[in-house]
Amino acid sequence: GHKDYLYQATLAEKLPFSSFRFDFHGNGDSEGKARYGHIAEDTEDIHAVAQHFESLGYEIYAVIGHGRGSLSGLKYATSCDKPLSHYVNIAAPYFEKSTTTTKSNNPDSFDWKVYQKGELIIKKMQQKEMDLYNSWDCSHVNRMPITTCVLTIHGLNDKEVPPYHAAMYANTISNHTLKLLPEADHEFTNQHGVLVDTIISY
Repeated sequence: GHKDYLYQATLAEKLPFSSFRFDFHGNGDSEGKARYGHIAEDTEDIHAVAQHFESLGYEIYAVIGHGRGSLSGLKYATSCDKPLSHYVNIAAPYFEKSTTTTKSNNPDSFDWKVYQKGELIIKKMQQKEMDLYNSWDCSHVNRMPITTCVLTIHGLNDKEVPPYHAAMYANTISNHTLKLLPEADHEFTNQHGVLVDTIISY
């Protein structure tokens, strides 16, 4: 995905405060090399962006992440110096991670679809990259600050990341609200308005 992939631009227009959308390095309009399994590097991107705006006098009130991107967002929420007021976790995997990849002709590599500079490209990803991704430990969310209100939104028709992943977050994070959308899949197809309204009304 990228910063304007699905509902993000519409959500930004409706949020009652200033917001900033950005692409992780190597994705969308950002420079650098996209690496699927390096969630820690994506977390560093969030820290860098947050520190930039804090230096300008802004307070980071909330972070919103979707799918794989929410893994790094959640890590930021449990590692930032000043606890967030809110974190919105949309369709993130918890234990075994699904991926937006397909098996290539090479049995030791996978095809990963990445948006770069406005184009959808196919990158070859080695098995070790997938292994690194699958080794990411989500248990850190049990250290989520009690003052951070976490909203998890998940579609009941999500085939990529089944809804039980959302239940794992609900059972692990103490200050947590779970919203399940009956008609939504992983990308919230034809449900963008419902998703945005769920976030705004939270």
